[in-house]
Amino acid sequence: MKLKSILFITVLIIGSSCKHELEDPKWTVNVVAPIAKTELKLTDLMKDSDVDLDTNINDELLLVYRLNPIDTNLNDLIADSDLGFSQTEIISIPEFEFSNIKIDFEASLGTIIENDPILGVLLVPNDTVNIPNVYPILSRVFPMDPIPNFNELVIESANIKITIINNLPTAIAGLWMNIENQNPNDLIIRIPSLNHIDLNMGDSIEIIENITNQTLTNLLQLKVSNYSFLPNPNAYINTSVGLKFKILISDIIVSKIDAIIEKPIPLDSTSNETYINIEGLDIKRAKIDSGSINIILTTEGLPMPIQFNFYSPNIVPDDTISISINAGTGTSSIDLSGKEITFDGKNNDTINTFYYELFGFIPATTVNADVSINNQVVYDISGYLKPKYVIADVNEVIMEIAEDTFEFDFFNDLDVGSNFSIESAKITLGIENSIGVDCSYNLNVSSKNSVDGNSANDGISNNIGSASFNEITETVTPTYSENEFPNILSIINIKPDLIIINGQVTLNPGTDNFIVYDKGISIAPNIEVPLSFIASNLVLSDTADIQLPTEINNATLTLIIDNGYPLTTSVDIIFLDENLIEVETKGHTIAAGKVSEDGRIYEPTRSSMLIEIAEENIQDIKYVNYIASFETSSQTEYNKIYSDYSIAVQIIAKYKSIIGE
Repeated sequence: MKLKSILFITVLIIGSSCKHELEDPKWTVNVVAPIAKTELKLTDLMKDSDVDLDTNINDELLLVYRLNPIDTNLNDLIADSDLGFSQTEIISIPEFEFSNIKIDFEASLGTIIENDPILGVLLVPNDTVNIPNVYPILSRVFPMDPIPNFNELVIESANIKITIINNLPTAIAGLWMNIENQNPNDLIIRIPSLNHIDLNMGDSIEIIENITNQTLTNLLQLKVSNYSFLPNPNAYINTSVGLKFKILISDIIVSKIDAIIEKPIPLDSTSNETYINIEGLDIKRAKIDSGSINIILTTEGLPMPIQFNFYSPNIVPDDTISISINAGTGTSSIDLSGKEITFDGKNNDTINTFYYELFGFIPATTVNADVSINNQVVYDISGYLKPKYVIADVNEVIMEIAEDTFEFDFFNDLDVGSNFSIESAKITLGIENSIGVDCSYNLNVSSKNSVDGNSANDGISNNIGSASFNEITETVTPTYSENEFPNILSIINIKPDLIIINGQVTLNPGTDNFIVYDKGISIAPNIEVPLSFIASNLVLSDTADIQLPTEINNATLTLIIDNGYPLTTSVDIIFLDENLIEVETKGHTIAAGKVSEDGRIYEPTRSSMLIEIAEENIQDIKYVNYIASFETSSQTEYNKIYSDYSIAVQIIAKYKSIIGE
């Protein structure tokens, strides 16, 4: 505490020598005035310290040193990455179905005999003629109309059914038939059963075959050759009808299309079962504070968006989440904030396991799309989960309390001699458990005096019950335990400047335990020292500014001390200039205050002394430093310090002042 400067001057006229001059009146007076006054308490000296002062039930002063709490919580056990996952999957486009293709086509008699040197002359339209045996008929190519909804198909396999109906005016024999692409005239179907076909007039034949590894365009043609007309003496010639063909291609499995996609093409699904390895914890479920599942999808060669569904039975509710990502590279994110995640795997029969599935499809289109099994879809899936709390079965988990060092600055403010001893002290550890797990702990405290190298240590072991948790309100009700170290005097009496705490907390085995992410175990060290001690030299000091009247050119100062401590006190008054350089120093010793039979001060002891300040120094004084050195009256009996104990100090100046100048 700083000494308070006196902002007033009490003027006492002791006597006067006056000179009356009407034109210029002035006179000299003797002034007695207090220039500094303070009540010095130990409580004031501790204001700038980390040490608090309190009182016990007997009003004895207590040094209370509250160290910063040591906390450990769920994020010390589980990092966000521990509940996350990452997977890259390459999915090829599988072979897929294409809709049935139906073709109805008729090669009319008119087109068959066109430009034929024999039949073109013999067969007169709309007449009855005698058809001789004609062989061979000229080979002819019959272009078909474009097939809608595709440009090209690469067929891995398909079934084909060809029905041929003979509407010609005569039977035919030895018919060869091929189905070709118009351009570049690739042979599509070469089926042995389409060779050497004999067919009576009005009859039909059905041929069923399987085709594989064929490329089919939407522009086909029919090539017929190597056949003959059998004789018919009374044939009516209708050139508008002829050989009718019905072609059905079904069960089409393709590897590449350039076509309208009439129905979605399913992609191969991918799944992942991620095991979360957290030592000592079997996590059953978690409430997610923040988190997401992030999907980066890259399509290679696909011109259209990809739609896919993400599903996990471990996300509550387990709804399927539909996502669409454009062609090329796209991203999507599933927000998991506020959701509950179970960690019981695909079949709800395991622990620490998160399962998900991802299955997509190429959507239907209204325009031609180029899709091949050589195209690929690349999934990059990652998950980030920060739990609000988890429910877990706990195996034995040992949590190390990292060594924490605290500065103990009380003895920096209190200069004590070598013969210093505290009568009693208490270091308590307040243990607050906000985890739903019974715990046991082993904690160590040690102290160190960095000056002389002395050290001391003590330890304690105990148990604390689990906290309780309301999942509806998500509130935790902690349990609390307070413990005292048994050998604390050895810790304090070495006059430490450092306090070191470390140890272990063990989570005891249990089932369905809760652990809230930002809650854990808090250890709050608290040191209490009743001020009852033996000291050969206990020193307190303080410095304050002092305001002397400018008209002072010489002065006699009186120091008045009222000692309200049960300690003999040596007082040094050091006057300092503006640079805190010593100007004058005076010392004085005063007896301890008067002590009653119950050991308390009932009356301070007063003492005074005169201080002469040289004239040449008086105006240099800007500050005063007060140093009080105490010594207990007995070096074997402890002296208690109570909250009302103080030392009152007054500095009174006596000087001459001229009034009227």
